[in-house]
Amino acid sequence: MKLTILLLFITLMQVSASSFAQTITLSEKKASLQSVLKKIQRQSGYDLVYTVPSLANARPVTLQVKEASLKDVLDRCFADQPLEYRIEKQIIVVFTKEKEKVVTLQKAGPQADKILGKVTDSTGRPLPGATVKIQGTTTAVSTGTDGGFTIDVQKDDVLEISYLGFISRSLTINNTGEFLTIVLKESISTLNDVVVVGYGTQKKINLTGAVVSINKKQIESRGVANISNILAGQAPGLTVLQRGGPPGRDMGSWNIRGVGTLGNANPLLIVDGIQTTDVSQVNSNDIESVSILKDAASSSIYGINGANGVIIITTKRGVAGKLKVGYEFQGGYSDLGNVPDGVNSFELATLYNEAQTNDGVAASALKFSAGDLAKFKDGSSPSTHANTVWVDRVFNKSGKWFSHNLTLNGGTEDTRYNISLGYLDQDGLMDNTGYKRYNFRTNFDQKISDRITTGFNIAASVRDVKDPATVLGVGGENWYLHQAFQQWPNDPVKYDDGRYAFPTWSGLNTNPVAYISSANGYS
Repeated sequence: MKLTILLLFITLMQVSASSFAQTITLSEKKASLQSVLKKIQRQSGYDLVYTVPSLANARPVTLQVKEASLKDVLDRCFADQPLEYRIEKQIIVVFTKEKEKVVTLQKAGPQADKILGKVTDSTGRPLPGATVKIQGTTTAVSTGTDGGFTIDVQKDDVLEISYLGFISRSLTINNTGEFLTIVLKESISTLNDVVVVGYGTQKKINLTGAVVSINKKQIESRGVANISNILAGQAPGLTVLQRGGPPGRDMGSWNIRGVGTLGNANPLLIVDGIQTTDVSQVNSNDIESVSILKDAASSSIYGINGANGVIIITTKRGVAGKLKVGYEFQGGYSDLGNVPDGVNSFELATLYNEAQTNDGVAASALKFSAGDLAKFKDGSSPSTHANTVWVDRVFNKSGKWFSHNLTLNGGTEDTRYNISLGYLDQDGLMDNTGYKRYNFRTNFDQKISDRITTGFNIAASVRDVKDPATVLGVGGENWYLHQAFQQWPNDPVKYDDGRYAFPTWSGLNTNPVAYISSANGYS
């Protein structure tokens, strides 16, 4: 029995010795340095760091070794190569060999050197995507999936390491040959934020589900008129798709973590605990926070209704203390963004004739005669041969908007109230378009005992929408938008006598400028 144990112990020692002996056996003839290094990596168990461009000028390697040491093999591989190597804690780092510099009448300045490191949290978990930057420069790298990084530094450089949700650190480089292990601590102030979830409130640090919270400061800093534009770009995983821009009705469609169904993919909307289908009437100034429940664990309390995620909007409530009166004014304007340049009337007529010619139409039967082309080109008859930029004529102004909000907040430890009045006035980009909204909200809380608190919410909204008329089922801002881009520049807006013109050249039978005008049609 003793002999068996002794033999087993000796066998294990031999296996362990062979595992860490780092001996290399190779037989290569004019092989690429990259392929040889990969074989060394497999036999030694060391990691390999290099860039493909740095190996582009490497010379072929010819060697034959048997159970040679790792250092001897590497020395032979890099002999007469324009490259060098360094071993750092079981990592073989390959880098370009510095050329010798002739120094005359001055001392050589400090040379940059590569430094390796790893960024982790306090438990040792790697932090992929952390930013490592040299202070005062634009040199920066991001950590890999294992938290590792490589960066060119000089002695006494200061590294700044940052990661979302963690406290940033600064580190002075004293030894460029040192392997850095950098530990970041969680930002406690962020983790202590209170998040509204389906069954109450929790601190972020205690959350296990996928929940994103947008607080009051983030909402107030956006300076936009509706909640849809406030949330755009604020929450990872939430897509806001803008489908139109009528004043007051420019709410985008929302989906959380993509579209997961062929049916209705809209998330469930909750305002102060009450389910709703439209939050466009909610005054953004009344919102305290928005929580977005993205996964099944977070939204499970809502059952099948929360299958597409849940957006919970919480409005402001009273705070114990003296009466506080607040007033806020916001304003801005909207305009057309990147509008493609269309062809002018002469170009369109020329191209149309060319298309007809290609279709075999005789020259005498072309839509535009030589006389028509001449009038389009010189502009001598604007009432019959115009050069109209319809988009500019339909969208002929900037959409100014402004809002006024008055808030009353206060109460005692037992009775608290928040009363708000809001007014929004938003103008459109075309004539006879606009939107006005009047909001009133009261949130009242009464503490009955240490365990019982009751309250009520009252909200009212009145809106005044101004749109161009709809004639025989035709109209609406989106329809006029399409018409503006479909019209031919060859047709005039009005005749010389002031009457709205009929689009004879295009044959589209609509004049969008006439439809949106106060005259409401052809006169």
